[in-house]
Amino acid sequence: MEWLIAGLPQMSPVELGAALTKPIAVHLDGPGGGDWTIVPANDDGQATVVEGRAAAGAPAATVTSTASEFIVWATTPAVAGAPGRH
Repeated sequence: MEWLIAGLPQMSPVELGAALTKPIAVHLDGPGGGDWTIVPANDDGQATVVEGRAAAGAPAATVTSTASEFIVWATTPAVAGAPGRH
């Protein structure tokens, strides 16, 4: 699970780095689950992921899912109109 979470910023580096202005917490339940924070970009323009709840201010949102559902979401190509995709 950690490799998948750590790869989030690389999946859309320009868009995520430009759009993220506050931390987003990710909480996954079940085997492989845990807590991570996606932290806004610094001088290099790329957001980063840290394990646990970052102390860089309150998160703008918390994404909560099961670890297995997150794997399906993260590895399914985006299709307009598909459930969970916009």
